[in-house]
Amino acid sequence: MIKREKLVNKLREIGCTFKTQTKRCYLWRKGSQRIFVPKSDLLSETYVQSVLRQCGQDEEQIKAFIGRESS
Repeated sequence: MIKREKLVNKLREIGCTFKTQTKRCYLWRKGSQRIFVPKSDLLSETYVQSVLRQCGQDEEQIKAFIGRESS
């Protein structure tokens, strides 16, 4: 499980911007792509992989991020 704050920091690092929040999630944008981040404190590794892949990160970068944050 990955903390939501760590994913948000990574999204900021790769150029995503915060747009708004809804009842259950935060909406981030990168260009024309929308990224929904749930308000729960912990996110599954598969969800984080999906989000980072959507943002253009390659597999090595994703594995490095998840490996660093899971420890």
